Amino acid sequence: MTSDIVSYSSFRNENYFECNIAAKIRRLKIQEGLINQNIVKLLDRENNIVNLNNKINCEYKAFITKIQNTYIEIKNLFESIKANTNSRESLQSIDIDVVKNDVFDIESKMKEFKKHLQSKLSILKSQEQHLTKDMYLMTHQSAKSKIQTKFDSKSYNDIIPSPVKTIIYSPFKYTEVEEYQKFMSTHRRYGGWNEYNHNVFVVSWKKYFDTEKSVDAEFQYSNHENFPNFLIDIGEKIPGITKDEVISHIQWYTKYLYFKNRQQKALDKWRASKQNTNKSHNVQVMLCFDNYNKNSR
Repeated sequence: MTSDIVSYSSFRNENYFECNIAAKIRRLKIQEGLINQNIVKLLDRENNIVNLNNKINCEYKAFITKIQNTYIEIKNLFESIKANTNSRESLQSIDIDVVKNDVFDIESKMKEFKKHLQSKLSILKSQEQHLTKDMYLMTHQSAKSKIQTKFDSKSYNDIIPSPVKTIIYSPFKYTEVEEYQKFMSTHRRYGGWNEYNHNVFVVSWKKYFDTEKSVDAEFQYSNHENFPNFLIDIGEKIPGITKDEVISHIQWYTKYLYFKNRQQKALDKWRASKQNTNKSHNVQVMLCFDNYNKNSR
């Protein structure tokens, strides 16, 4: 019977190991497919950016060339008018119609140049609006893609539920878990401090106080011999902090440690009872398996 139990147990372990490996391989293949899709998208986006840059460079060169040519034409006309009207002798010898035509030409070219610049500015403004809109959409789409994937993938907690949630929704309640969850829901994170200052506080606390004793509800921190040194250390590491603020945080932190320790003990107790239940169930299954083998002989 013992050998049958051992063989059955090893068979179940091997089967579980193979199923676990197969599940991991499937997840890796899904992740590989997603990575390949993202690589293709990034390459396409990079090609589009290169093509857009080339197009912008060509348009910019054409724009600069047109500006230079128009400027040269306007400058030549201006120099011609200036040469023809520079002196009284030139005015007497030149045909007034020639000067008039040059003035009209320079005026028309300046108007045409002004319209060209205005049209280019309107085009650039329109392109700027489109780019701003595209950047806004890309930013929000990337944010959505992190939350919602194309595949209906389940999180780790959906596959392997949290023991805390399991106990909370279980008909067999643990008051320690409920007390800790209630404490955390009614108090601000890090006791109202920012994360950096709280981490500095925790490091100093572990330096001057015994963590195992501080989880006791009757722990008298103010009577501890290291309490004055602890206050000095915190005052040096967190500039501007007051003694009342430190004491208020100590009161929150000792309660936090107390409730957290009680919840951890309840979780350990729940895990142990669950393992014992699973072991008894496995023994019953093995006994049924053994009885079946005996009856079938």
